Formats: sequence, C-alpha cells, structure tokens
Amino acid sequence: MDIKIYFDGGSVGNRVCWYDNVAKKYYVKNLIKKCTNNELEYWALILAIKYYKKVYGFGDEFNPIFIGDSQLVVGQVAKGFKCNFNHLKDLQTKVFQELTPLHMNTDTYDQHIIWIGRDSNYAGMHLEKLINRERSNRI
Repeated sequence: MDIKIYFDGGSVGNRVCWYDNVAKKYYVKNLIKKCTNNELEYWALILAIKYYKKVYGFGDEFNPIFIGDSQLVVGQVAKGFKCNFNHLKDLQTKVFQELTPLHMNTDTYDQHIIWIGRDSNYAGMHLEKLINRERSNRI
C-alpha cells in the first residue's frame, strides 16, 4: 500500500507542514531557529520521514512516497543533484540518516521522493491557507 506524505516548508511564519493522505491529516510545526526556505523544505522532509516511521513503522507492507514542491531538495536527495552549501549538506545527511532504517535502496530514492508542482502539494496549499488566514485576521 502506498503511503503518500506531502511536505512543504514556508519561510513566512518559519514553519513546516506535512500531510498524510491515508490519515487525511495535516501536521504543522513552527521552528524556533530562523531558517531559509530551502532549510525549511529539508526540515519538512525530515519531519515527514520521522512521522512516517513513528506511525507506519519499518516493515515492507507499506510503500512510503514523500512528495514535495522543492526541486532543489528533491533533486539533491533523490536525483543526485550536487549540494553546494554546507548547511544544506548537513540537512541532506539527516535525510539520508532518517531514510536508512526504511531499507530503501539509494537507487530507488527517486521512486520514494517525488517532485510535484506547488498547486498540487497539499502541504503547501495548507501553509498558504494558514498564512492567508493570519493576514486576514490582522486587518
């Protein structure tokens, strides 16, 4: 069974979100440390993987698919794009460490970590709704 977890990080509000398509539930976390948008995208993926392992475990009965709209993060993790910045290399390493217990072959990361456009990312759409709601409450 495919378990799709959508992830996104947003610099407005310094938060990350992931959406579990089986549980039909959103999870939002505000990060204390101020991060760049790329760092937030990485943290969203890291926390989505941690969530998956906590809820679904490490067995073979589920097929995890992590879906995000950051071409940079998906490219650097799943497609072998070069990571040029040390602060992102550290986060990339954390992603690989989180994936290791799931016994995925590194050659198949591109089947488990997938890029989609922003308008199809449930986590990104949820973050946008939160931002718009907060802005409308200020008026």
